[in-house]
Amino acid sequence: MAETRTRHEHHKKRLVTGIALGLGFLACAGGCALLARQVIFPPQDLQADVKRLETMLPWLQKYELEVYMDRDWCKRITYRRGMFYEATAKDYADQCSTYIGGLVAIPFDTQAQQDFSLIGKALDTTGVDIYAVYAVKYDDHGTVEFAVFNMNCGLCRRHFVYKPDYFLLPQGYPGEVWYSTIDNDWYLEEEDWN
Repeated sequence: MAETRTRHEHHKKRLVTGIALGLGFLACAGGCALLARQVIFPPQDLQADVKRLETMLPWLQKYELEVYMDRDWCKRITYRRGMFYEATAKDYADQCSTYIGGLVAIPFDTQAQQDFSLIGKALDTTGVDIYAVYAVKYDDHGTVEFAVFNMNCGLCRRHFVYKPDYFLLPQGYPGEVWYSTIDNDWYLEEEDWN
């Protein structure tokens, strides 16, 4: 009987320890995520980042860029000349060439490759690690009125959104997508990475 009680107490102690460790992990994960947002990406750095990204707006307008993506498995561009792509392996070709809505890009030609490279070099000079620019919209005069710049940051999903003189931040989805102000023309969109 004493042996059964000791075994029961041992299991109870392990259960309590496991629960405590689990709660501690969850508290740390939430706190670490908040700390990482403030330490790795402090607000003043975001303001400096968007000032550097603003140098890309004339490039977007010059090429009438709508989509630019540079990943190790897929490169694509949609701009004044059309929709082009380059997949690093045949396994990725369909995924890389097909856009939302069923539109299909064609493989890079020489000019598209040159334009893609020039835009990529211009992005590199900003010093902000961006892998994609998309949803670019223009007003009637050809001036950018909306653009999304995807940051290359591992497990995070951070998007710098350019929308001059926006009035209100978009409605977020708790725990999934949230927004924060950077300045009068830019805001940050963040998504849960899983």
